[in-house]
Amino acid sequence: MGCYVASFGPGDMDDKQEDRRGMFSRNSATKLRDVLDGTANTFLVGERINGPFRGTNSHGVHVTYETTWAGAVREITEPDDDHGHMVMFQTGHTPNSMESDDRDVSAPHPQGAHFLYADGSVHFIAETIDFALYQALSTKAGREAVVGTE
Repeated sequence: MGCYVASFGPGDMDDKQEDRRGMFSRNSATKLRDVLDGTANTFLVGERINGPFRGTNSHGVHVTYETTWAGAVREITEPDDDHGHMVMFQTGHTPNSMESDDRDVSAPHPQGAHFLYADGSVHFIAETIDFALYQALSTKAGREAVVGTE
């Protein structure tokens, strides 16, 4: 198990696995020159605990956060699900949200999580971050205004 997941972006990785708005996606080949929003404004990696969801929700049959650093393992009974959630996160809910599921960031820290940005810097992002700003930080070329992230 690992404790870090790559940034997929704001899309739903189960719905469209080839969504290329984030730094990583299925079979992605993103280069730094593709980061038009600026590397200081783009998530690369986020934290994720392994274990039960924070809330009582579920995501299909999943009720726990799962992370593996080596790679995703395809579920043989679900040929259309590449289990990208095991190596990536989407910005579907803010960090540590009680509504989060196995595709989100959930860290062991109170009030937020650490993120590695594409420029190599690490920043703590509060769970109270504006949702639109949080999603903007997960795109590499969305051209959104990104201010006040900490």
